Amino acid sequence: MEKIKPLQDLRGIAIIMVVLYHSGKHYTDLVSHGNNGVMLFFMISGFIISRAHNYDKGFYDFIIFMKKRISRIHFPYFPIVILFIIMFVASGKGGYYHHDPINIIRNIFLVQNPSESIHPYSWTLVFEMFYYFSFGVLFICLKKGLKPFCLFLSLPPIAFYVMGGENDRNLITSFYNLYFLIGVLIGNKRWGDYTPSVYLVMFLFATFILLPFFIDNKPAILLSTTLFFFTYINLNFNSKLLEKVGNASYTIYLSHAIILSVGKQFIEDELLKFIVLFFASMIIGYIYYTYTERWWTELGRKALKIKKKPR
Repeated sequence: MEKIKPLQDLRGIAIIMVVLYHSGKHYTDLVSHGNNGVMLFFMISGFIISRAHNYDKGFYDFIIFMKKRISRIHFPYFPIVILFIIMFVASGKGGYYHHDPINIIRNIFLVQNPSESIHPYSWTLVFEMFYYFSFGVLFICLKKGLKPFCLFLSLPPIAFYVMGGENDRNLITSFYNLYFLIGVLIGNKRWGDYTPSVYLVMFLFATFILLPFFIDNKPAILLSTTLFFFTYINLNFNSKLLEKVGNASYTIYLSHAIILSVGKQFIEDELLKFIVLFFASMIIGYIYYTYTERWWTELGRKALKIKKKPR
């Protein structure tokens, strides 16, 4: 797969939105829709998986595909979720599911009910693995093309939404599924040499950020995210700063949960708490990425015996 640098920018934008939301949602409404960065993450994941594995076919490729996903997602996640488990067991705090041995094991392997996640943000990783497994079975392993995958991922959430359903933590009926699906569909096509105007991208970015403050409508937000995503990935340049943040986005996402959980206990002033926790999350997450993420991912590749493709 050719490297599309604007994708890392988008990851950077998404993680900044998410950390701003989690750090400051109790202080200011200005970050109240920062969790929409999660939707952007799902779209990015669908795009990358579609581009990287568009030509994989058969059971063997499916096994390799899932091994790569596990080494990339699970192994950097293991030390963080173990820390959370220790914290809840030692303190006695949390709900019943924080102490249930079966649920703890399910959390370690990311097969828990998303609503019973011990790492508070790992529910999104359950969705990611659900998407990967569904894509791998329907598109790679069974060689059925995109139609069955599109029907499987789109019909339940659309039907549930039309009937007035609101449970976005349900793997089958969640509206989030449509973000991953759109990313897959965009990544599955070749769009030629389309280069958008920078002013158009800025306008669509502003729409993506501001629309949720004025319109509480899931299809409208999905459309604005799609338009912004599609135009940005076709840009001919990218931001070096956003690229660095994007490279570290996964470990920032994992580690900022620990930083927020611990840090908020020691800072009382809400504004100071917001500022300190945001920057601490970004900086410590980047350090964790620099010194540990690659080690854990490589450990996963060795443990699962994933061989690098010859160049």
